[in-house]
Amino acid sequence: MKFNTGSKSKKVILGVMSGTSCDGLDLALCRFDGEFPKVDFEILSAHCFEYSAEWREKLQNAMHLSALDLAILEDQWSRKVANEILTFIEDAPEKPELIGFHGHTVFHQPHNGFTVQMGSGATLSRLTRIDTICNFRQQDVVLGGQGAPLVPIGEQWLFPTYAGFMNLGGFSNVTRRIQQVDGSETMIAYDVCALNIVLNKLCGELGLAFDAEGKIAANGSISSALLEALNMINYFRKDQKGSLGLEWVEKDVLPVIQQHRESKNLSTETIIATFSEHCAMQCGKAMPDGRYLLSGGGTHNITLIDRIRAHTNAQIEVPNKLLNDFKEAVIFAYLAGLRAADLPNTITSVTGASKSGSNGAYYKA
Repeated sequence: MKFNTGSKSKKVILGVMSGTSCDGLDLALCRFDGEFPKVDFEILSAHCFEYSAEWREKLQNAMHLSALDLAILEDQWSRKVANEILTFIEDAPEKPELIGFHGHTVFHQPHNGFTVQMGSGATLSRLTRIDTICNFRQQDVVLGGQGAPLVPIGEQWLFPTYAGFMNLGGFSNVTRRIQQVDGSETMIAYDVCALNIVLNKLCGELGLAFDAEGKIAANGSISSALLEALNMINYFRKDQKGSLGLEWVEKDVLPVIQQHRESKNLSTETIIATFSEHCAMQCGKAMPDGRYLLSGGGTHNITLIDRIRAHTNAQIEVPNKLLNDFKEAVIFAYLAGLRAADLPNTITSVTGASKSGSNGAYYKA
């Protein structure tokens, strides 16, 4: 999908995002008017380059590769991303002056002091001939933070009228505005639960990429025993600063599912329905009240959205399809704009770092 406008821009930045659900590479060409951090924005053009089954498998298995094989994959993928960018901007209304590149998360272990987002900013800047900022998370981790979530600072400035936000992607994460006694505002954010990273894996057992509109979940039965076990998983809560990764899913989530699959002889459809209900319960609890803007691939799952509404008193809104599908890419373009202006692009109350920083490696074309 593409949307174009002929309006002129003050600063045009391309946000590039590859999520843990491995559904595709999101590109959003954005115009920012005003002085960072307080700017107006418009999406000039956007497109998702869907991953082939081969590339999806490569990205999902990246964490299991040797150091040499991972380096080779990173080079191959970075060149692929550069080619996608060149194809995209060929028909774009304007050429970006900067790229904000999230990369693809392979390892995320902030408790051990490291996080790895595969993707070479040097390769992108060289091949596209556009300045590129990448590796947004590492400096925050070095400063004792989680390196995540990074999206809340974009939500804080770009969407000022909402009390909170929830992204339904590979993982579900929530951001909330907290009003202090002195009238000041604090942002808190944390990962709520694993979501599409598990649901899509389960759908793969049925030969499907995902549960379209949540139809499998809607027609499946729920295992009360599995639901109870899933709800007992030690997820982070609002008073903690925590982020979840694929390693954690493989260690703490998938074994629970497999144990109940074998002991209860559960079908994949039942597991999908149960896990969907579990996610809805966790997401609902994370939004106790107020007006929330939802986004991410999970918003297309009608059953999931209906069940989340059943588990919360919050007012839930889903944006138009363009913003919904490309919100994270837009925000990584915004983070790059902050970095280029040498302004903080993290929030310490969110990540837990000792201080905020203007994070990201800057590669000149």
